[in-house]
Amino acid sequence: MCITITVGETGRRFMGFSTTVINVIILLLSIALFVAGIAIRIRIDKRLEIMGDYNPGALPYYLMVSAALLFLGHLLAVWFCHNATYVETRSEQHYYFVAVILMVIVLFVSVLVCLIVMAVHSSLIYGALEDGIHNAMKAYKTDLDSKMRMDRLQLQFECCGVKSHKDWFKVSWVNTMYLNVLHPEVKPYLVDGEFIKDD
Repeated sequence: MCITITVGETGRRFMGFSTTVINVIILLLSIALFVAGIAIRIRIDKRLEIMGDYNPGALPYYLMVSAALLFLGHLLAVWFCHNATYVETRSEQHYYFVAVILMVIVLFVSVLVCLIVMAVHSSLIYGALEDGIHNAMKAYKTDLDSKMRMDRLQLQFECCGVKSHKDWFKVSWVNTMYLNVLHPEVKPYLVDGEFIKDD
């Protein structure tokens, strides 16, 4: 048994126009997704040295491929829906509408998978960034590269520490080589040979 829906020319024109607009919006969003993939690739590459063992892997490429497929699929859908809007441009190919709908559903599922991958990777990136910043804070006093990376990161993002500036109070970031460890004002802040001061 098949459900039959009778649609007049006005309804057909409205559906064709509205689906064209929806597909144009998705087309623009696919361009934004492609740009986001490129931006993630560039931004992660610049900060990879501070992110510890995190490997961005195929995430940006997956985003770019998904965006390209979305763009091509919805470009075809825009053409098809626009042609189906008017009697003059409608052809016998309007029977392929079911195939276009199935293609859009497959693309929708690919976007959902993309969102799941993004959610998983965002937590991995956050964890790797926390570990990387914490390790860079520990190496701040002895490793010039770590010091420069941390200084650059904190200046660029106007942040301090992993979660707040108080993280610096738990880490020895002053090199004891430049301190008089025998001085009475320094001795109270020495913990296991490390200088830690909370102000």
